[in-house]
Amino acid sequence: MSNRLYAPTSLAKRMVLLYRSLNLNQIEVENPTTGLRMIYIGEGESLNYVRKIFFVDAKETKTTHLPIWSLNQRIKQLTSSNTLIFVEINRVLKHLIPPGGLLTFPWIRQQVWLNSNDHLKRKPKIEATFGRKVRKFNYRFQITRDDELVQKFYEELYLPYITARFENTSHARALSELRAAIKSGFLLQVFDHDIWISGAICRVKKKEICAFAFGHLPDTQYDLHWGALSATYYFIFKWADEHSVEKVDLLRSRPNTGDGVYEHKRRW
Repeated sequence: MSNRLYAPTSLAKRMVLLYRSLNLNQIEVENPTTGLRMIYIGEGESLNYVRKIFFVDAKETKTTHLPIWSLNQRIKQLTSSNTLIFVEINRVLKHLIPPGGLLTFPWIRQQVWLNSNDHLKRKPKIEATFGRKVRKFNYRFQITRDDELVQKFYEELYLPYITARFENTSHARALSELRAAIKSGFLLQVFDHDIWISGAICRVKKKEICAFAFGHLPDTQYDLHWGALSATYYFIFKWADEHSVEKVDLLRSRPNTGDGVYEHKRRW
């Protein structure tokens, strides 16, 4: 395990979320087909993801709660040749996990190099699908750094979207984070005629643009299936092409083909 220091902002965020790891859930599962015993111990944020990937045909047999100070001893007690143990805790507490395990992360960073062969091969399909829908609905975009619009984006598009998308597992960024990002970037707004329907906070650094936060009107006001969010992606890449940007950073997603966000980002 790496001993490198966390960046101040990263460490601060982990400290704020530390309380979630103090009382863990322990889920025991048995697979009747393989006879394999699987145990999840963690905060619960990635439990549904782990279920979809590893527990599809398994049956949950027992659920208990485990205080963090008992984690090390419990893992040692449960370890056996036919048992897989998944542990999800705040990385600040990773020293509590006994040695011998594999350290991994439930999220991967998705980045697109605009001159890569993969992206260039995808561009005709991007135009035929996302570009076609943009032209069909006559979507348009504009760039702004206005603070009042950033606050409106946060309250009326970002928070409703992230809450609807991730429900009780969502961890929204603070408005101050969006304002900080805008200092080296901009707010991209997408319109249907005069209605602001979606957008993104974008951070720009040299030859890279980072899609820092996406937002969309609630489904009750503008149907997500009409492609306004895809239009936001489309216009980000359009802006990147026009400004000789080399890389688009779409940030992190769960590496699961059943996750719509992960699959959508792969199409760019």
